[in-house]
Amino acid sequence: MLSKWLPQEEILAISRYDSRFFPDWDQQKLLPLSKDQIERYSYQLLAAISSDVSDLEYTFKQFQTHLQQNRVVSLASRNPLLLGFLVQLSLAGTQPPTDRASLYEQIIDLWYLALLRERGTTVPDLDSVILHVSIAQAFKIGYGKSATIRAGESLFSLQPG
Repeated sequence: MLSKWLPQEEILAISRYDSRFFPDWDQQKLLPLSKDQIERYSYQLLAAISSDVSDLEYTFKQFQTHLQQNRVVSLASRNPLLLGFLVQLSLAGTQPPTDRASLYEQIIDLWYLALLRERGTTVPDLDSVILHVSIAQAFKIGYGKSATIRAGESLFSLQPG
């Protein structure tokens, strides 16, 4: 979307900015949203994303409760990007995170599941994936650099080199 507004500009979005690495670049900061902005934008996002408009008021009140009762959600909601993720997580029925790392884990899970649905791929059981990766790694260790691990119909195809 920014390319439509600024077609000749290069834009780099990063979370930590150090001018030593980008001396000729202009820096723009996302200022924290105010409480009123959080309320207004979260309602607009919920209305835009929600599949059940009749339940919008209840969903919004539930989201507001999370904002008031959960410190992680309250702090993260001040960032426009994270506010959007929090709204999506709320609509997905995800429990509010207990710490910042859990929030980012939930965001990654949300994106991963959305990507799989978009591609029409079934979501693999996480325990099965971990088991297959562990077996593949053990196989690789056992056979050294000569082993090949290929993605296939089952999760991996293991072949000694």
